[in-house]
Amino acid sequence: MKKNDLLEKAEDNVKERDYSRKTKKNIGNRGKIIVVVTLSCILIAVAVNSWIQIQQMNEPPEIPEEELLENMNGYLFMAVSRLNAFRSSDGRLPIDEEELLGWDDPAIEYSCSGEYFTISVVYADTVITFESGDDSSELLSEEVLNKMGVVYN
Repeated sequence: MKKNDLLEKAEDNVKERDYSRKTKKNIGNRGKIIVVVTLSCILIAVAVNSWIQIQQMNEPPEIPEEELLENMNGYLFMAVSRLNAFRSSDGRLPIDEEELLGWDDPAIEYSCSGEYFTISVVYADTVITFESGDDSSELLSEEVLNKMGVVYN
């Protein structure tokens, strides 16, 4: 073989190796891009799913209206009972909600004027109000009153 042939063969080998390296490098870069895009899509999907779950946790639970009213009436009955016990022991009405309950409850609205008072239970857009002179046994069903041992005629 001639010297020129050997040089040409060597150049061809170098060119093939360079081409092979460039091809592998291009495939490697494409692979990296695919991995980055895939991971980004997964990250976005997880973030969206998390946001949806957080929004659902912040919404009040779906309670059937009948059960909601029953719970609100029970809570109002307990607040009125507490008010009557306070009035029996102290001989006067509590000045404010904090004196009545011992804390500020956002579900309860209380006001008094002399011997007249109103207590309301508020949940979302539902409000149940009890005024002095009303019968507190009307807040609960006969079944619940019987379970509590209260005789209802």
